[in-house]
Amino acid sequence: MIENAEVNNLTAHLFRKNAGKMVAYLCSRYSLQHIDDILDIVHDTFETALVQWKFSALPRNPEGWLMQVAKNKAINYFKREQRKIVIDPFELSYSMSRLEEAHPDPNQKISEIGDSQLRLLSACCELETSSKNKIILTLHIMCGFGIVEIANALLIKEQTAKKALYRARSLLKQKAEIFKESIGHREERVVRLAHTILYLMFNEGYKTSNSPTVLNHELCFEAMRLTKLILQEEAVLNHETSALLALMFFNISRFPARLSTTDEMVSLSDQDRTKWDQSFITEGHYYLSRATQGVELSSYHLEAIISSVHCAATKFEETEWDKIEFLYSQLATTNPTPLVLLNGIVAKSYTQGCKIALQHLEVLKNSFKLPNELYWIVAADLYDRTGRVEPAREAYLKALEFAGNRHDKQFLLKKLEDLDALR
Repeated sequence: MIENAEVNNLTAHLFRKNAGKMVAYLCSRYSLQHIDDILDIVHDTFETALVQWKFSALPRNPEGWLMQVAKNKAINYFKREQRKIVIDPFELSYSMSRLEEAHPDPNQKISEIGDSQLRLLSACCELETSSKNKIILTLHIMCGFGIVEIANALLIKEQTAKKALYRARSLLKQKAEIFKESIGHREERVVRLAHTILYLMFNEGYKTSNSPTVLNHELCFEAMRLTKLILQEEAVLNHETSALLALMFFNISRFPARLSTTDEMVSLSDQDRTKWDQSFITEGHYYLSRATQGVELSSYHLEAIISSVHCAATKFEETEWDKIEFLYSQLATTNPTPLVLLNGIVAKSYTQGCKIALQHLEVLKNSFKLPNELYWIVAADLYDRTGRVEPAREAYLKALEFAGNRHDKQFLLKKLEDLDALR
């Protein structure tokens, strides 16, 4: 008999890795209209695994076992419910008596499952709802996140996550035609939509990973896993996908240094760069190299290159700010968001001085729906670096009014303490 803890850990790992594949495959067979039933079947499959694996030997191929059990449960369920669904006669030949020795269908190619996942991902991305709701649905359908996990990951109330998920799943049922349309005819549009959602998903994890919990790291890793899924396809935008993945690897490499031993957020200038994960940086360079083989330069390319410049500096003082300033100026021409422009001003402060940077910041304040927390943090830093303690203090207090989580507040309070020590 296998130890319960071992089975629990293995099942949890397999659920995170395979639930999305199983849901996507079954949706391709039985339609998105039955997504609720399919989700129940997948969950029931893992409950079956928990019970059976605790009292018998593990199957030789656990992942194949899970897929086969899910397929059989779906066949039995839809036959029992007498759904008007066309079921492949070959599938009907399977019986529950074969479960113990079940192996993946040799005719069921890996590409078929991958294609099903990509179609399901595109369906989640194409819903007429907010980006956050799309992320919630993608985490639930494609990554196996539950309500509590989603709420914790996105820093929202469980009831809010539950309501958003219910609405999004209702909309998803209306996308039943998604599996009938050839992926080749919709690839570019689908991939661009997926890029946007996965970029936002990663940023949600990156922003909230100021907590030492594993979940926020998982949010980033799930975004990376789904990005790799797109990269496995012969997509026309694979160079852009590679750039997005490179950006993710560069950014996640800095995770180990983002928190101090006392659980406080550490700014980039103060991070211990020996803690940066060099294996992830290497991966980032690999995908960036693949990305630059294309003829088009996307915003993901520019962001990835900027991040690579930061990763190349062994000390903050060695950062090549002239390159970063130029790259942000290029990025601003195609993606002039407040965040991009603010980061460009930060880079400018290291090449042209804080006084000029503050002038640009004032112009920006009047051009966008600012100020926000990041605006005031940038302003405070520029004032601080020019020795203007009182304006810096006022700016940090303004930023504190916008702070959305505990770590942001701790970071700003520490900055205020440092300034008060200079008075």
